[in-house]
Amino acid sequence: MLNRPASGGTGMSEKRRFFAHLHPLDSLTSELRLMLDHLCLERLAPVPWEPVCDVYQTPDEVVVTVELPGMMRDDVDVTVTVNTVTVAGRRPPISLPARSIVHLHQRRFGAFKRSLALPAAVDAERSSATMADGVLTITLPHRRARQVPIQEKVEEAG
Repeated sequence: MLNRPASGGTGMSEKRRFFAHLHPLDSLTSELRLMLDHLCLERLAPVPWEPVCDVYQTPDEVVVTVELPGMMRDDVDVTVTVNTVTVAGRRPPISLPARSIVHLHQRRFGAFKRSLALPAAVDAERSSATMADGVLTITLPHRRARQVPIQEKVEEAG
């Protein structure tokens, strides 16, 4: 049997009517929280992020690809040693139109630094990097053994 108000209303209990009035406040609170997250994410609680990378090796080189959507080559620094590559930079926050409501904010921004151990020794001097369509590709030729010439030792007459 259904509980109906004695006054002959819509059949909605007092409790349900009370929570129905709170629904717009829940929505407003959620919207405010999302806006604050977007506006203050970097200043109040920076979340470190690392770009997604792939590393593969061929007979001649090691190749590292790094996903950096929305970034330009001048926003990124690449450092190579014999057995490590480091990619560092800063992604600026996205700018939204005035009065926009953020419903989901997953892309991270701010400073990042990602160091990767390489599967083989590489020649840092012959390394190169290109950036196209938000993907950084770093090509690292294998380090080759260097033949050291043997000098004739000249003895001084004395």
